[in-house]
Amino acid sequence: MYDLELLRQLGAHMEWADAKVWSAILAVDEARDDARLRDKLRHLHETQQQYLTMWTGRPPRSAQDDASLATVYEWAQPFYAAARSFLDATDAEAMAETVSGTFAERMQQYLGPPQGTVTLGDTVLQVVTHTTHHRGQVMTRLRDIGGEPPLVDYVIWLWSGKPAAAWNGPSRGTS
Repeated sequence: MYDLELLRQLGAHMEWADAKVWSAILAVDEARDDARLRDKLRHLHETQQQYLTMWTGRPPRSAQDDASLATVYEWAQPFYAAARSFLDATDAEAMAETVSGTFAERMQQYLGPPQGTVTLGDTVLQVVTHTTHHRGQVMTRLRDIGGEPPLVDYVIWLWSGKPAAAWNGPSRGTS
């Protein structure tokens, strides 16, 4: 059902957009102590980590609830290389497989018995769309505290030649 190359492209855009947003956040002193911003970023990246665990079987990684913004960044950033590796190693046939196990059990716990199926490809798309949704909330909060959200639309990424993500981590002294 899913074009594997499109899923890879959406993943690359997600990483580029998230890196640009993180750069904008880390440039604003007020962001350092903003619990709402930190908590939204932690949720966004916690969800990414949970899906990565499902995809790869790797142990889950979590950030502390009270982690600093810099700590959340350092914890979250490695997801993208791992997700790229997963997408590069996965074929279209695998993307069409129905997910089961812990994921299905958790979904049933929250939503009741399934009325349809969820494939591995669906979960990749879920991560991209969930991240996009919360990235918008993060950018709204960034503007509220005096920052300037970057333009990260998919078409802008395409128009710009699909640049790779530029991860510019926190400078020393950023907490």
